Amino acid sequence: MKSGESASASRTGRVVAVSARAIVVADTGNPAGGFTDADYARFATAYDTLIAPVEDANFGTPTDIDANGKVVIFFTRSVNELSPA
Repeated sequence: MKSGESASASRTGRVVAVSARAIVVADTGNPAGGFTDADYARFATAYDTLIAPVEDANFGTPTDIDANGKVVIFFTRSVNELSPA
């Protein structure tokens, strides 16, 4: 985190993949050389085929306030900034 920035600071992202059940967003402040758009598409597919069925069976379907049938998966470097290097 930058000096004076709170853990709840806003982040800007771009939609990098959309699948049947997921919208994957990447923080525009993530370091260069990270995941590619193809990697993000694979994460979306993995959510649809592997994670969502287990999640639904154990916790029920996620709340869908906007009724689009999708969850947002946000990849951000800010999570790593919450702990020391």
